[in-house]
Amino acid sequence: MPDPSIESVPSARTSPNWLHYLNLVWNGLTLLVLIPFFLIILTGSSEGETSALRGLSKLSIYLIAGVILFFACMALIGFIDSLRKVMNKSKPARALRWRWLFYTLIAFFPILFAIRQWGEKGLLPDWLFALLIFMAIFIPIVWLVRVVGDRQWGSHAGRHASLFNWSASVSVPYIMILQLMSVILLVIVAMSSPGFVLPNLENLAEIEAYLKKPIVLYSIFLLLSVFAPIIEELFKTLAVWPLLGLRITAREGYLAGLMSGAAFALFEGVLYASQYAGLGDGNWLFLIFGRFGGSLLHIFNGGLIGWALAKTWLDKQYYRAGLAYLTAMIIHGLWNFTVFITQIVPTVIGKDPNPIGSTLPMAVLAVIVALGFVLLGNYVAKEQNQMSREAYGA
Repeated sequence: MPDPSIESVPSARTSPNWLHYLNLVWNGLTLLVLIPFFLIILTGSSEGETSALRGLSKLSIYLIAGVILFFACMALIGFIDSLRKVMNKSKPARALRWRWLFYTLIAFFPILFAIRQWGEKGLLPDWLFALLIFMAIFIPIVWLVRVVGDRQWGSHAGRHASLFNWSASVSVPYIMILQLMSVILLVIVAMSSPGFVLPNLENLAEIEAYLKKPIVLYSIFLLLSVFAPIIEELFKTLAVWPLLGLRITAREGYLAGLMSGAAFALFEGVLYASQYAGLGDGNWLFLIFGRFGGSLLHIFNGGLIGWALAKTWLDKQYYRAGLAYLTAMIIHGLWNFTVFITQIVPTVIGKDPNPIGSTLPMAVLAVIVALGFVLLGNYVAKEQNQMSREAYGA
């Protein structure tokens, strides 16, 4: 892990005013959209069958409302920080105090116990159960960023909050649009195949038979294991790109990438949880531990790409960025392929997924990614340490 004794290279560099104004406007607009949206969702959840959200369970609605409120808070922090900078009242960067994190770690295991003992049995109100699920997904993400981000993880609180906001309000919608276009393309290809007959959507048996067709399974494979990894890894770190013109250090790029990956992981994790809630009773601990692996994947890939982009911007060794993107896509593709082959295919053909057969390969991949995280974090720390010694004339 990064050495906590490492200090940042001294620099007089500051962000240009246009970037402060851009953050100020965008964070402000995001607040104006998310807060009313949050209130509308909560209001809709109390209207029952008359609500446009009546197709969702209350637990799903509370989970969606929670993640919207969280990103609204990030937008507020970014807005305040940008306002201070525009008014020349910004505070110097400093490492964020992290003792409070130990309290979250202590609370994590009671949260899991409460989810298992009371939440899954319907003994908790939906809003409280949703809060526990949100925290169970959020706490591991925070700890992953803290452990690999070291002292710099909160050194630019406003910047990092803005990264969260830009990732949620720009990167995620853009990725979703591209993925929707991929789905439409695959549907068109499937419909163009010989002998295609549109199934009766009201006939469950006909739909199940249709899903077993090779062209459908192949389309799902392409979407999950090829298109989704390429699209997500190309654009998940969009928020890092404007920072490159500031000539940020490789370590700052690494941390910005971590934040972008963390924002995406949180959004995706809560979205999956809201979908899972609509399925009725289920093993929530299985979902939570599964999301830990997904969060690890997104945060590692974000850090890898952020580091490569920042370093490549400085030394123009473009192959590095290409290799980083390719590595992230391959890792992501292997992860999704494992899910496809061990869980989706058995379900489609009418068999129950093998718990060991589906968990073990993903656990092995998670361990490999975690080891890569350790190696990358140590390399980035040593690289920054060398830059610090050179800057101070050591």
